[in-house]
Amino acid sequence: MAKKKVRLNACGKLRRHRPYTSYGKRIAALGTQAEIAEAMGLSQQTVSSKLRGRSETTLPDLEKIARHYSVPMTYFFEDGPCDPELYRVEEIIRSGPGPLSDLAESACSLSSRDHEALLAVAKGMALKSAGR
Repeated sequence: MAKKKVRLNACGKLRRHRPYTSYGKRIAALGTQAEIAEAMGLSQQTVSSKLRGRSETTLPDLEKIARHYSVPMTYFFEDGPCDPELYRVEEIIRSGPGPLSDLAESACSLSSRDHEALLAVAKGMALKSAGR
């Protein structure tokens, strides 16, 4: 059984470390707390509270982060990969018909090893087509 991290608060009393919420993990994958705080116009302490669910993360908060980091709002709510770059690539592939979409459909029948290799190629193609 894993032990919970224990820290002292400002008064020297023990406090338990709260893990990030599911959307907090996704937000944290985008940058450091300091970077996220700057993007949101909030203090790092406030961002930490939001990521751990101690204070509410509002829809306008998520919209600011999504705009700043160029991720769709669905990034925060889906069960897919937490890697924002991989998520951007998947969004580009899903965005419409073309060779990348055809390639993605064909990938479903591949082994996991071949799938990983194909994903690396598709990532490069998607980023190139998006001008990155």
